[in-house]
Amino acid sequence: MDWEKSQIDRFNKITERDIPVLLRESSSEFNFLEVRSKAEALIQTVKLLVQNIEFWQLLPQQNRDEINTKIDQIAEIFDQMQGFDPKKDNAWGARNSLVAGFENQYREIYAYLVERLSSYLGQKAYSQELSSEFGAEAKKILSDIRRSKKVIDEVEQKVKDASSVAGDVASTATAHFFDEQSENHEKQARNWLKGVGVVGCIAVATAFFISIDILHEVQADKFVANSIASVSKLVILAFTYFGLIFTTKNYSTHKHLQTVSKQRSNVLKSMEAFRASATSDEAKDAALIAGLSAAYAQEQTGFISTKEGAGANDPTVSELLSNYLKK
Repeated sequence: MDWEKSQIDRFNKITERDIPVLLRESSSEFNFLEVRSKAEALIQTVKLLVQNIEFWQLLPQQNRDEINTKIDQIAEIFDQMQGFDPKKDNAWGARNSLVAGFENQYREIYAYLVERLSSYLGQKAYSQELSSEFGAEAKKILSDIRRSKKVIDEVEQKVKDASSVAGDVASTATAHFFDEQSENHEKQARNWLKGVGVVGCIAVATAFFISIDILHEVQADKFVANSIASVSKLVILAFTYFGLIFTTKNYSTHKHLQTVSKQRSNVLKSMEAFRASATSDEAKDAALIAGLSAAYAQEQTGFISTKEGAGANDPTVSELLSNYLKK
């Protein structure tokens, strides 16, 4: 019995993918290289499924429907990855959503398909004579599945390693995030600077007119009689003064955060160049510690005081990384 055309078309949406194109391997920022091993393992598993229609026929219809649903969902995610537009709004957030969606779908299809197919091929191989052509082929297929699973386990273990987290993709993506933060704080600072100008003009005008009124009242011996009104005017002047302080403080805070975010972006972009030129793991770890310590240090920018958080450096980042990388 052969596969139905509609079923083959569904499988082809997975098996006919070109991995470098699918994962945008040529893009230095918006790529999906961290899911490469799982994507390759999934494609290999679906190819094995195509070669074993008898396994498909043994499955209850409900299980077939579940597998088909997962394959359709993953094919849709693959289409979005392959056609990803890096110029879209919140591109980095959309990229991360695609990665998380693929990870979730992969975990589910692993239980629905990979484990069942692996068990079936194991029983199939050892129920036949191992010396037969069929037995050798089944063992080869089972070996391919086990090899794919081993690759996945190795990749997931490497994700826990701090050095892999600081690789090209992670550092470039984090630098891009800080660039966005810097631009956002720059816009906020410009808005608050406009506020400082407006409130400053209001404060100067208020102080001028209140001074003239008080001077006229003193000259006309009405100051005591109109003391309540004078106090009210002084209260208005105090409000404008505090408004000026408030807008100035917000402007300074955003300028400080803009400068710090830009510094972090520049450090992370240059850090990988130093790590790439290092000739030993120790030198790479040293470059990683120095780069991250510099990136996340609380530098003084001149916009806010040390009491407000500027220049309050501590060795926490470098100490934690040093202790971790020694293990």
